[in-house]
Amino acid sequence: MAFFFRLRAYVLGVVYKVVRRWVIVFFYLKQTVLFQKRDLEPAVEFGDKLYAYLYRYFRRLVFVNAIPKGIGVDFCGLHFPSPFTFAAFKSDMSLIQAWLDLGMGGGCVKTLMLEPRAGNPRPRLLEIKQDGKKGLINALGLPGPGIESACEQVKRHHLARYKRPIGFSIGGGSSQEYFVLFKKVIAFCKEEDLSNMYVELNLSCPNTEDGQALLENTGDVIRLIELFRDHSSCALGIKLAPHLKDSVLLDYATRLKGYKNVFLNCGNTHMMAHQGISVARGGLSGEPLFKRSLAIAKLLKETGLPLMITGGITKFEHIQALKQEGVSLFGLATALIENPFQLVIWNQRV
Repeated sequence: MAFFFRLRAYVLGVVYKVVRRWVIVFFYLKQTVLFQKRDLEPAVEFGDKLYAYLYRYFRRLVFVNAIPKGIGVDFCGLHFPSPFTFAAFKSDMSLIQAWLDLGMGGGCVKTLMLEPRAGNPRPRLLEIKQDGKKGLINALGLPGPGIESACEQVKRHHLARYKRPIGFSIGGGSSQEYFVLFKKVIAFCKEEDLSNMYVELNLSCPNTEDGQALLENTGDVIRLIELFRDHSSCALGIKLAPHLKDSVLLDYATRLKGYKNVFLNCGNTHMMAHQGISVARGGLSGEPLFKRSLAIAKLLKETGLPLMITGGITKFEHIQALKQEGVSLFGLATALIENPFQLVIWNQRV
């Protein structure tokens, strides 16, 4: 049976990559003909709809896979049946359900804000090459429906039935906003009996005006965590950007060791300028980030703080290298965009 799942995943992965490439080529050609700026987002929207359609009508045939026994990870009071998680970059519940069926150990819902956000003007998503490696530059600006609507979607799609850790990424412009969001998430999870949950503080969004307002001040973040801990003991992740100096990362890790069920999620996207983006800058993701992600893992290994790496993981060799540095969980984003079916193969190899 394991061989069947692996073979099916390989074939579906090849088909997926071919279709994805032709969809992108089609939209790029259309934009060229219409004298529009190159923009990846229409291709992504079309692809997400197609993916959701296939999941709706061919779920058991295409997506349902068993997670191999013995590869699970106990992490901050939670059990992840697979060490792979989906990063907080999508809010479409059909996609999230499909990833969980494919074998994700858990994952994080796209960053929630107090109010709905339209995000930045387009174009705000592009394919690029950095140091000869493929990547994406994203300046979406955290578009989303707001926390009330997002929680309702989680409820409607019954994510609790998977019995896997589901994270809620929260973002705000002040400590007060973060705390309000935190209390709303905790109240929602209690109401829905969603015990396998965690909260992730997104302190490292590079394409909003106030996305990194707290990041540079470790003391403010620690005070916010103390406030959270007075309210709930749930697993709590701090998402840090790759551009931070090693001394700042070590300071975070050292100061957070005294708190129960607190972990670092390091990597995320790296802020860079790009004139093809409407706001002239965005977050770089994909393989170009892996070198820095590995360096961070090596740096923080001796601190003993639970560590998730999310940034640049696109090959199984990346996972092997991070495991040697003591990384417990691997957050995937670009890898899922490029070929979600490789998750099935990675679960069998890990």
